[in-house]
Amino acid sequence: MTSGLPRLTLTTQLDSAAWLRDRLLPWPTPEGTVVVGSVVPTGFAAYARLLHPAHDHDGNAVRWSTIAAMTARTVHPEMEWERIVDPRTAADPNTPREFYPPEQGSLSAADCAELAALLASFTEAPHECWFCLWAGFGDLPVELGRSPQVQLPGRDYHLYSGSLEAIDSFDYGFGFHSPNLWWPVDRRWCVGTEVDLMSTYIGGSEECIQALIDSNFEVIRTSIDARVDHKADVLNTD
Repeated sequence: MTSGLPRLTLTTQLDSAAWLRDRLLPWPTPEGTVVVGSVVPTGFAAYARLLHPAHDHDGNAVRWSTIAAMTARTVHPEMEWERIVDPRTAADPNTPREFYPPEQGSLSAADCAELAALLASFTEAPHECWFCLWAGFGDLPVELGRSPQVQLPGRDYHLYSGSLEAIDSFDYGFGFHSPNLWWPVDRRWCVGTEVDLMSTYIGGSEECIQALIDSNFEVIRTSIDARVDHKADVLNTD
């Protein structure tokens, strides 16, 4: 089916995404929390949290750890932006206000392309991948609403197929959206960018996750049961 996007095919083969439903944890969990396993599937050897960068007024990327150092906060796998940016804990209360917050629900097209290039080394099928795009984005073509959608806990998605090299194509003319779930057909890894979060989560092999940690991205090793909800950060409290 024509997707309206270069190098990508909108597909009705929704069975290709059925494994996600089987391996994603509930949203929320019975305890009322949201965890990494609600964002990316369980069953991988290791997991990573890629922190979307903040930016200064010149457009330069700023790491969360840099902000945390300014505000005397602790960097850990469940830290939340609102906790570490609190100006009341900064040596200079005006400093955290000088930064634009990380983008919520999407990586930039450039960061997506860089991440895809890194992950390509950890699959035997870089040209055969699946991409889920949240159906709730308000700038998608109306006709997309008539296509079958992948139904997962809390979200419905359009499903596309294509090469990893097409990852930067998700722009219908109103701005780029990174796909919210994407994986190769051999399922060696999976990437999840939940629309309400400022981080992207990846499940993969130990070697894959270590490569992410060693990359230019700001990445923290995490676990499948680490919390991602707005009350997750219990270390950086007043």
